[in-house]
Amino acid sequence: VTLFARVVFREKIGKRKVIALGLAFVGCILVSGITGGVGRVSMEGLLLGLGSGIGYGLYSIFGRIALGKGYHPMTVSAYTFLFACVGVLPFIKPVEIWNKMNVEPGLWGWALCMVFFSTCMSFALYTIGLKYMEAGRAAVLATLEPIVTTVVGVVVYKEMLSAIMVLGIVMVLGASILISKE
Repeated sequence: VTLFARVVFREKIGKRKVIALGLAFVGCILVSGITGGVGRVSMEGLLLGLGSGIGYGLYSIFGRIALGKGYHPMTVSAYTFLFACVGVLPFIKPVEIWNKMNVEPGLWGWALCMVFFSTCMSFALYTIGLKYMEAGRAAVLATLEPIVTTVVGVVVYKEMLSAIMVLGIVMVLGASILISKE
C-alpha cells in the first residue's frame, strides 16, 4: 500500500514510515507463529496470501481514489461488497451452504455476526479512516488486525501465546504508535 500510495498519491515515505513498516512487517510474521514452527506455508498458501495482500492493498488505493472523488465511505463499502460478491460466486456453492446452514439453525446468528462485525463494520470503519489519513498510514494501522485476532484466540480459544508472538505484538503496537505520532 505504501509503495502504491507513493506512486498514485505522491505520499512521502520518510524514515519514520520506513521504520514503522519494518516493525509492522516483522511483527506480523512473529505474531503469525510461523517462526516458532506453529505452521508451515505451502506454495499455494503463500500465493493466496500474496494475492490477498495485493487485493487488500488495492482496496486502500481505489478506496482512497473514490473518496477523493467525493463518494461517501458507505457508498465505497457498498460497491466493494457488491463486486466482491460477484467475484466470489464462481468459487462457492450457495445451495450447499444454504443446506448446511439450515441443518443447524444456530449457525445463522453466528454467520450474521461474522458478516456484520468482521466484514461490513470493519471495512466501513477502515474506509471512513481512509477519508482522514494517508493510505500508507492506514495500512500500517491495519496491521493491528492480527494482534486482535491473536488476543481473541488466546482469550476465547485458550490458544498458546509464545514469547516470540508477544514480541511481534509489541513490534506491531510500536509501529502503530510510531506511525500515529507523525
